[in-house]
Formats: sequence, C-alpha cells, structure tokens
Amino acid sequence: MLFRSNQNAFIERFNKSYREEVLDANLFNTLVEVQEATDEWVEDYNYFRPHESLGRMPPKKFMSREKCTKISTYKM
Repeated sequence: MLFRSNQNAFIERFNKSYREEVLDANLFNTLVEVQEATDEWVEDYNYFRPHESLGRMPPKKFMSREKCTKISTYKM
C-alpha cells in the first residue's frame, strides 16, 4: 500500500493521539476492555472533539451546518 507523505502525517497523528489517550492512559486486563475503550474514544474523536482542520469545530457540528445552495456561474 502506497501512501503520499501527507497521508502518512495524518495516520501518524491519529496513531499518536490513540496511543497517548487510550493505550498509555489505561491499564487493561483483557482485549474486550481495549475494544470498549477504543470504541468510546473513536466516537469522541470522530463526533465531538474539535478538529483544527474544521476550524476548531467538532465534526458533528461541522456536519450539521447548512450547505451552501449557490450555483456557480463559472463558464467553461
């Protein structure tokens, strides 16, 4: 699988956040506990945590914005 350099940066950033906030922050006894903690963290990460790429908005709020209905008048 080939990744462009900017794709790798996003993956490494995600991996760092996951490692620090889930794996390093908890002690687990079973894989089920890891899976449960991961599920909770992923939901928070994907829906409620502000993201810089979205103007410091949480994805859930960003998704709910009204879409612009203007039609381009650009002629080719």
